[in-house]
Amino acid sequence: MTTYKQKVAFNLKKMGHEAGMCEKNVRLGYGLPARCASAKEDMEYNKAMGALHPISTLPKNVDVPVFVDTSSKYEHIEVSIKGVLYSDGKKVANPTRQKFFGWGEFCAKARVVEAVKEPAPAPKPATINVGDTVIVNGQGTTNAYGGGGKTRSYHNQKMRVIRIRNGRYGCNQYNQDGAVTGWWTASQVRKA
Repeated sequence: MTTYKQKVAFNLKKMGHEAGMCEKNVRLGYGLPARCASAKEDMEYNKAMGALHPISTLPKNVDVPVFVDTSSKYEHIEVSIKGVLYSDGKKVANPTRQKFFGWGEFCAKARVVEAVKEPAPAPKPATINVGDTVIVNGQGTTNAYGGGGKTRSYHNQKMRVIRIRNGRYGCNQYNQDGAVTGWWTASQVRKA
C-alpha cells in the first residue's frame, strides 16, 4: 500500500466560498497562484502526470483535491481533508451521491502530496545447516558444548558448521568431524 505525505498544507479557513469558482476556492485553501482555468483542466493535468487515482484509494492522512463528474464542460473540484470532503468551503453533506473521477496529487499544477516509498523488507538471513561452509567474524568460545572455554577471535575466516546448539554454531576450521574450533552466534556467521 502506498502512503502519502503533505507537501503543501491546506487551510480550510482560506478556502473560497464563491459559487461556480470551485478551482479557485480549492487553490486558495492551498495558497497557490492561478494556473488552471477550471477543475477539468486541473484534473487533466493530474491525469497527464499519472497522478489521478481512483477514489477508492483516497488517503486519510493528507489533504488532497478530489475531482467530481458533473457532466459539465468545467467539471468540479473539492478537497478531502483527512477523508472528509469540502466543496466551496462547506462540508459535503452526502458524498455517496457524487460520481468521482478520482483524487489528485496536484492542485493548480503544484504537487500538494507525494508518495512515500515504503522501506523494502529486510532480507531474511540464509538458513545455515550442519555441513555448510560459513564465514566467521568475531570471538568464539572453544568449549565443545557451546559455553565457556577459551575465547579466540576470527575475522573473515572460512569454516565448516559441524554442530548447532541453542542457536549457536559450532564451527571447525580444520574440517575434522567432531572437533569444534569455536561457537558463534547467528550474527557472527554468514554463508560463504
